[in-house]
Amino acid sequence: MPFSYSKQHTRDYMRVYMREYRANRRRPRPSLDSRPPPTHEASTQIATLYENHYRMIFRYIYSLSKNRSLTEDLTQDTFLKAFRALDKFDPSKGKVEAWLTVIARNCFLQYIQKAEVRHHFDFDPSLILANASYSSFDRIC
Repeated sequence: MPFSYSKQHTRDYMRVYMREYRANRRRPRPSLDSRPPPTHEASTQIATLYENHYRMIFRYIYSLSKNRSLTEDLTQDTFLKAFRALDKFDPSKGKVEAWLTVIARNCFLQYIQKAEVRHHFDFDPSLILANASYSSFDRIC
Protein backbone atom coordinates (compact mmCIF):
# COMPACT_ATOMS: atom_id res chain seq x y z
CA MET A 1 0.00 0.00 0.00
CA PRO A 2 1.48 3.39 -0.99
CA PHE A 3 2.39 5.83 1.72
CA SER A 4 0.14 8.88 2.09
CA TYR A 5 -0.05 11.76 4.50
CA SER A 6 -3.13 12.28 6.58
CA LYS A 7 -5.20 15.39 6.09
CA GLN A 8 -4.19 16.62 9.54
CA HIS A 9 -0.48 16.22 8.73
CA THR A 10 -0.93 18.15 5.49
CA ARG A 11 -2.78 20.96 7.28
CA ASP A 12 -0.08 21.19 9.96
CA TYR A 13 2.64 21.29 7.34
CA MET A 14 0.86 24.04 5.40
CA ARG A 15 0.25 26.02 8.60
CA VAL A 16 3.97 25.94 9.47
CA TYR A 17 4.99 26.68 5.88
CA MET A 18 2.67 29.69 5.64
CA ARG A 19 3.82 31.02 9.03
CA GLU A 20 7.46 30.92 7.86
CA TYR A 21 6.53 32.41 4.50
CA ARG A 22 4.74 35.35 6.11
CA ALA A 23 7.57 35.93 8.58
CA ASN A 24 10.13 36.07 5.77
CA ARG A 25 7.93 38.30 3.66
CA ARG A 26 7.63 40.89 6.44
CA ARG A 27 11.37 41.25 6.91
CA PRO A 28 12.74 44.46 5.50
CA ARG A 29 14.85 43.77 2.47
CA PRO A 30 18.36 45.17 2.43
CA SER A 31 18.72 48.27 0.33
CA LEU A 32 20.95 48.12 -2.72
CA ASP A 33 22.38 51.49 -1.82
CA SER A 34 22.11 52.36 1.87
CA ARG A 35 23.27 55.92 1.37
CA PRO A 36 20.71 58.68 1.84
CA PRO A 37 19.23 60.20 -1.33
CA PRO A 38 21.13 63.18 -2.72
CA THR A 39 20.17 66.66 -1.64
CA HIS A 40 18.64 69.13 -4.09
CA GLU A 41 22.02 70.80 -4.58
CA ALA A 42 23.74 67.48 -5.29
CA SER A 43 21.02 66.36 -7.70
CA THR A 44 21.28 69.60 -9.69
CA GLN A 45 25.06 69.18 -9.72
CA ILE A 46 24.64 65.64 -11.08
CA ALA A 47 22.13 66.78 -13.71
CA THR A 48 24.44 69.56 -14.85
CA LEU A 49 27.40 67.20 -15.06
CA TYR A 50 25.36 64.76 -17.16
CA GLU A 51 23.94 67.41 -19.51
CA ASN A 52 27.31 69.07 -20.11
CA HIS A 53 29.41 65.97 -20.68
CA TYR A 54 27.12 63.22 -21.99
CA ARG A 55 27.88 63.80 -25.68
CA MET A 56 31.64 63.95 -25.11
CA ILE A 57 31.70 60.67 -23.16
CA PHE A 58 29.33 59.01 -25.63
CA ARG A 59 31.59 59.96 -28.56
CA TYR A 60 34.72 58.81 -26.73
CA ILE A 61 33.30 55.37 -25.91
CA TYR A 62 31.84 55.03 -29.41
CA SER A 63 35.28 55.73 -30.87
CA LEU A 64 36.55 52.75 -28.88
CA SER A 65 33.70 50.27 -29.34
CA LYS A 66 32.05 51.17 -32.70
CA ASN A 67 28.85 49.67 -31.26
CA ARG A 68 25.97 52.01 -30.43
CA SER A 69 24.11 49.85 -27.91
CA LEU A 70 27.33 48.99 -26.07
CA THR A 71 28.25 52.67 -26.08
CA GLU A 72 24.91 53.61 -24.51
CA ASP A 73 25.36 51.02 -21.77
CA LEU A 74 28.94 52.01 -21.01
CA THR A 75 28.07 55.72 -21.02
CA GLN A 76 25.37 55.02 -18.47
CA ASP A 77 27.83 53.00 -16.35
CA THR A 78 30.37 55.80 -16.60
CA PHE A 79 28.00 58.39 -15.22
CA LEU A 80 26.71 56.03 -12.56
CA LYS A 81 30.26 55.46 -11.32
CA ALA A 82 30.99 59.17 -11.54
CA PHE A 83 27.89 60.02 -9.49
CA ARG A 84 28.92 57.53 -6.82
CA ALA A 85 32.46 58.94 -6.70
CA LEU A 86 31.48 62.59 -7.01
CA ASP A 87 32.61 63.34 -3.47
CA LYS A 88 36.09 61.98 -4.32
CA PHE A 89 36.59 64.39 -7.23
CA ASP A 90 39.04 67.19 -6.46
CA PRO A 91 38.93 70.09 -8.96
CA SER A 92 42.43 71.19 -7.94
CA LYS A 93 43.86 67.94 -9.38
CA GLY A 94 42.39 68.30 -12.86
CA LYS A 95 39.39 68.88 -15.07
CA VAL A 96 36.07 67.07 -14.88
CA GLU A 97 36.43 66.04 -18.51
CA ALA A 98 39.67 64.20 -17.80
CA TRP A 99 38.15 62.50 -14.75
CA LEU A 100 35.09 61.33 -16.71
CA THR A 101 37.25 60.17 -19.62
CA VAL A 102 39.36 58.03 -17.31
CA ILE A 103 36.21 56.51 -15.79
CA ALA A 104 34.85 55.84 -19.29
CA ARG A 105 38.10 54.22 -20.40
CA ASN A 106 38.16 52.03 -17.29
CA CYS A 107 34.52 51.00 -17.86
CA PHE A 108 35.35 50.01 -21.42
CA LEU A 109 38.44 48.04 -20.41
CA GLN A 110 36.50 46.29 -17.64
CA TYR A 111 33.83 45.34 -20.15
CA ILE A 112 36.44 43.83 -22.44
CA GLN A 113 38.04 41.89 -19.61
CA LYS A 114 34.76 40.61 -18.17
CA ALA A 115 33.07 39.68 -21.42
CA GLU A 116 36.24 38.40 -23.08
CA VAL A 117 35.30 39.98 -26.38
CA ARG A 118 38.74 41.19 -27.42
CA HIS A 119 38.37 39.57 -30.84
CA HIS A 120 35.28 41.72 -31.62
CA PHE A 121 37.21 44.98 -31.64
CA ASP A 122 39.75 46.19 -34.17
CA PHE A 123 42.27 47.60 -31.77
CA ASP A 124 44.94 46.64 -29.31
CA PRO A 125 43.88 47.50 -25.72
CA SER A 126 47.49 48.25 -24.83
CA LEU A 127 47.36 51.23 -27.22
CA ILE A 128 44.67 52.87 -25.10
CA LEU A 129 46.83 52.58 -22.04
CA ALA A 130 50.02 53.57 -23.86
CA ASN A 131 48.50 56.74 -25.33
CA ALA A 132 46.57 57.72 -22.21
CA SER A 133 47.98 60.39 -20.01
CA TYR A 134 48.27 59.02 -16.53
CA SER A 135 47.20 61.37 -13.83
CA SER A 136 45.94 61.35 -10.29
CA PHE A 137 42.51 60.40 -11.64
CA ASP A 138 43.70 56.85 -12.33
CA ARG A 139 43.91 56.28 -8.60
CA ILE A 140 40.32 57.45 -8.11
CA CYS A 141 38.80 55.03 -10.60
